[in-house]
Amino acid sequence: MGILMMSDQVPQETIDVIAQHINSRNNKNYNISVVGVEGNPETPQYFEIIPFDEIDETDIGFYAVDGSMNSQPFFNGLAIGVYRAGYICYRHGKQVRMNNSDDPVILGQAYTPQNILLTQDDHKHAIYEELLRLPPVERFLEFLNDCTAPLKLDTKSALLN
Repeated sequence: MGILMMSDQVPQETIDVIAQHINSRNNKNYNISVVGVEGNPETPQYFEIIPFDEIDETDIGFYAVDGSMNSQPFFNGLAIGVYRAGYICYRHGKQVRMNNSDDPVILGQAYTPQNILLTQDDHKHAIYEELLRLPPVERFLEFLNDCTAPLKLDTKSALLN
């Protein structure tokens, strides 16, 4: 018994047109310099939209956002899921206070969840609900929905699927 081969082949011209289209979409030059260690995605990669030596002279606030997540299943079927997220802002070369604390050192805003225990699927929903109700996340999602008014993102469904 031989291997059944398909006799239909995609014409080379079609392959070339598709390849050209993919290359033109993936290789656009946006004239934004990427700073980082080329070829090593594990090192910080950032985009210098405004040269660093000009940033402090603008009225724009520049934000840095960071977050992490971790989960740990246990032998008895329980699991915990934890995320931490936060952000800082710089304006005119100085860090801006983003929290209500009177701490002179910690000016950024950080979030830690209350819901971390997962014993059933509903608990995942509670964790995402809590995340989606954080004020900066709500404002960001409102911004995205304003930008995509005809689409109206269903973010919770997207996250859970």
